[in-house]
This record gives sequence, structure tokens and C-alpha cells, in this order.
Amino acid sequence: MITFIISARNENKEPLNTIKSLWDSIEDKELFKIILVNDGSSEWTKIPKKYNIKEITHAIPQGIHASIDEVVELVDTEHIGILNARMRFRKGWFTELSKHLKNKQLLSCTSVVLRPNQTDMDKAETKRYGADIHYKNGDNYLIARWRKEENKDIYDIPCALGASYFMTKKWYKHIKGLQGLCMWGSLQEFLSLKTWKFGGKVKLLKTVEIGNIYQDKKGDEKRYTDSHIDIIWNKLFMAFTLFDWKFAINLLGEYYESEYYNPLKLMLITDMPKIMEYEKYFKVYGRFDINNLIIK
Repeated sequence: MITFIISARNENKEPLNTIKSLWDSIEDKELFKIILVNDGSSEWTKIPKKYNIKEITHAIPQGIHASIDEVVELVDTEHIGILNARMRFRKGWFTELSKHLKNKQLLSCTSVVLRPNQTDMDKAETKRYGADIHYKNGDNYLIARWRKEENKDIYDIPCALGASYFMTKKWYKHIKGLQGLCMWGSLQEFLSLKTWKFGGKVKLLKTVEIGNIYQDKKGDEKRYTDSHIDIIWNKLFMAFTLFDWKFAINLLGEYYESEYYNPLKLMLITDMPKIMEYEKYFKVYGRFDINNLIIK
């Protein structure tokens, strides 16, 4: 059995559309539960009772990371699926996926690219197959970028990407979930790097396709966080907790001439006790050199 977790903020009717598609795609309703977080939306479409979901409402936005961490504490199933609020599913997908659910694993699927004006998976022209993690891409750091397809049904990838991520609750808790990240950004990089760091596997299940309605990234950023510094901080938090400090300090230095440098230093000082605690935990349990996963 699995619990699907969806956190949404100002997504209009898409949470309902996603839940309807998810509900219709799995014949046996006893196999899954759905928990939906309305994270401080100024607009919201009511979800009909027939979908039998648990709904959590935040009067003030907590951020997608805190919302998911909150829900995981409530989950009473072995497996969890983290989804965004703009997904589409084909019948039979979960039957295939369930064959590959394991502990110590972060599983992602083929991402079928949909658009707001084209949400039919059968008409989609583009598919994506997991990601590499690049140190730098333009003015962005520690960021996932799509990688080429491999000729296998299931295989290891550096980073899950595509807004559908599956694992056991036990594994999510073991790697400390998304604790430490601000509002939005770097979810997939953080979970992937920690999975490898703790001796697990990140895999792509190519035979299962899930549709995701992609929008402009800046649009998502404005919807889910009120400050761009949150996104930068998430990358620094990953660097200071998962990499050596020379790597992390060099990353901080990349922002030296930006307006974010002094606020980032203050955030670093404030969160240093948490960083030290995380670093100690990761060093004890880590069994993989995550530097091998980064393209510089």
C-alpha cells in the first residue's frame, strides 16, 4: 500500500485534476491513500468527497518541503509517492510501478512533458529520463539537468527528476527527508544526493510514464516562495551538509558580488548548529562519495 503526497499552492483546478487522474488510473482503491496539502493558497478548488482524500490546510504557507515532512509523519503505509499538483496517469501504471518498490531506493519514472494547453499524454511529443547534477549551469548551481535515455527498462541515475518520486517511509525518515530546506527548490537534488550518500540507489523506471504539466520555472518559483534567497540557501545547505566545507565555502563565494551574499552569511551563522548536527549524522551513515555524481 502507498500514500500519495501532494502539496499545492495557488494551482487553481490542477490538484483536483491530478487527483481525478490518479483515482481513475488505479482500479483497486484499497492499494493507495492520498493526502493533499493546501499550503496557504489564495485560491482553491474543493475536492469532492468521493475521492476519499485527507486534506490539510495551512493558513500561512509553510513551503513544499515542510508540508511533505509534515505529511510523512502522518503516513501509515510502507511506501510514499511524492507528486506535484499537475500530473496525469495512465491505467495500469501503478501495477508496474509496485513491482519495483524497495527500501533504500528513490524511484522515478519517465516524465511525459505536458503543457497547460496540451494535457493529453497520448499527444505528447517529449519524454524525459532522469537527470545529472551540474555544479554550474548559467547562473545556477547544484542543479539537475535532463540526461539521455538509456536502453534499459530500469537503471541507476544520478538524480530523480520529473515531479514523481517513490520510496519507503522508512527510507525517507532515515535520510531525514527534506529537513533544512526553505520553502521551495532542490527537492529532487537533495533526496537523490542523500539517497546515494546513505548507500541507497536512485533509479529510473523507464517502462512507467507519468505526465507532468511543465510551466515556466520562474512562474513556479513565484507561486511557491516569496524570496529567491530561499532557493539559493537550499543549495548552500546541501553543500554544507553533504560535501566537504571547502566545496561549500567555494559555492558561497560564487555569490560574493550579489545582493544575497550578506543575508546568506547571516542565515549560515543562524543555522550552523543544525548544519553541524546534520553533517555529523551524514558522516556516520554515509557510504558513497557524492562528488562522483556532480558534473563540474
